[in-house]
Amino acid sequence: MIIHYYRLLPYLLTRLPMWTLIKRKQSYVDHLLVPLIIIRCLALTLVKKHSNPYPKSKKKMSAPSSYGSIAKKEELCDCQLLVRICTSKTKENPNKKFKVCPNSLKLGKKCKYWEWIDEPVTGNPDLKQKLEAVKVDVACLKKEVQELKNKAHSYRVEISCNII
Repeated sequence: MIIHYYRLLPYLLTRLPMWTLIKRKQSYVDHLLVPLIIIRCLALTLVKKHSNPYPKSKKKMSAPSSYGSIAKKEELCDCQLLVRICTSKTKENPNKKFKVCPNSLKLGKKCKYWEWIDEPVTGNPDLKQKLEAVKVDVACLKKEVQELKNKAHSYRVEISCNII
């Protein structure tokens, strides 16, 4: 609910205690400034709180990034809608960001706008190859652990048979 504080101004002006002005020897203008400043601050706060942060203009402007602190330019798809930033959940591209048309998630008309977001590359360029090598090592170690478990199980069976 938005309260229009500027509508309260006539009410406040009629309710000002005039005797305090005479008693404190302040001017009428000084006494009016405090309520006006309060009203203006409250009105600006409410306007900012309830205003639309995404205007309907088609101009490109900076917008808050949904995944980082770097401001990106807003982009429009072929439908002239603001593109949506999504995150990939596939094994091939885990947690990779991409831009897509909001209509692509709805039935009916589809826009073919789709684009990967190229994040800045940092660190070692050979990192992917090293990751693959580590994955191979882990797979070999898992296989070796399984073989040792099987061998230990067979020894237990053999020992239990010899005891009986």
